[in-house]
Amino acid sequence: MRWAFKIGNQIRVSVILAIIVALLVISNLVMQRDIDSMDRSFTSIYNDRLMPATEFFYITETLYQKRLLLEKNVLAPSIEKTDLTDKLDTYDSKIDSLLTEIEKTYFVLDEASLLSEFKERREAYDQLENKVIDLAYANDSRQALAMLENEGGDRFNAMLSDLHQLTEIQSNNGRELLNDSHHIKASVHMLTFLEVGVAIVLSLLVHVILLTTITVQRKSNQPFHLN
Repeated sequence: MRWAFKIGNQIRVSVILAIIVALLVISNLVMQRDIDSMDRSFTSIYNDRLMPATEFFYITETLYQKRLLLEKNVLAPSIEKTDLTDKLDTYDSKIDSLLTEIEKTYFVLDEASLLSEFKERREAYDQLENKVIDLAYANDSRQALAMLENEGGDRFNAMLSDLHQLTEIQSNNGRELLNDSHHIKASVHMLTFLEVGVAIVLSLLVHVILLTTITVQRKSNQPFHLN
């Protein structure tokens, strides 16, 4: 019967080991998935949130540079009209390039609609700029300045409002992605503790089985006495 007992113990140990290995494999697969998800979150924070926020800042800065240049030449034009429009076109090209880079990133619903609204308002503002330039270089600086400050001021502030909201979206979504990464990190820690726990349980089970086997073998080796 000793051989049967040994075979039974071997089967039990094999089953336990198979279960432990399966748990460890599943745990590692889940951990790998979580790590990949964390990597995507951090990549998205940089590519889809940090970079667009920086580009929105540069767009705002460029809009101010355009406006200052235009204001400077409304009351007292210091350069030729074609030179002024060329400089303004250079600023516009810079903004177009920044918008092209932004449009390559992932958009949430609010972000897409706000960006579309900003582009429409910018187009309207550019048309107003052309009217202001025509008036200024037609010796009607007073009307040109009034148009730039009144209607132009309202349109300019509307563009800035869109850019401000777009920047806030980057911040809020970046914070959400960071929170998701924290949750994933906690999940990875939990799985790590689970693997350590499984390893401890495995060693204890093997130890108990070995002790049981030794005890039974000792008993089976004792001589049998009849009273």
